[in-house]
Amino acid sequence: MTSAFSLASLTLATLTASLALAGSACATGFVRSTPLQANFGHTSATVTVNVIIPEILRLEVTGFGAYAVPVRATLDGKPGLKPVQPDGIGFKVTSNTSWSLVITTSAFQGPALLPASRLEWNAGAGWVAGSEAPRAALSGAGRLDGRLGLRFEARAEDPPGDYESLVTLTLARL
Repeated sequence: MTSAFSLASLTLATLTASLALAGSACATGFVRSTPLQANFGHTSATVTVNVIIPEILRLEVTGFGAYAVPVRATLDGKPGLKPVQPDGIGFKVTSNTSWSLVITTSAFQGPALLPASRLEWNAGAGWVAGSEAPRAALSGAGRLDGRLGLRFEARAEDPPGDYESLVTLTLARL
């Protein structure tokens, strides 16, 4: 004859194994129902377990402790594309759901106020003018290691000097 304690122990062990299996196989937000049964002659037990896997959405900006990165440019009074410091921002996305990486840039402050559109960024699909309004840079699902290239478009009328802007990266769930 099987004791209630033995049945409970077996059911708990089976439940733990099934939860681990369900957790590794489920997609995000997916509910998996797993009926568990234990039969011992005249005694049986059935437990249904529902497992919900939470969504994971994580952004790491490489080399910076924040998602807002200061960008500097030194203008010499000559028009053309100018390097900025840093010249790029590395990032890592880890997710088990669909996501979009959104970029915003602030106006450049220095001897004059220059528009955010003068800072250009490239996430791999070509150069895009910066904007104080959020712009989607990339979309995807899962993990991605990427780099956001940066450069500045100087014009002849820009006063020479040092300028600073802020590039903000935000990860949004789709």
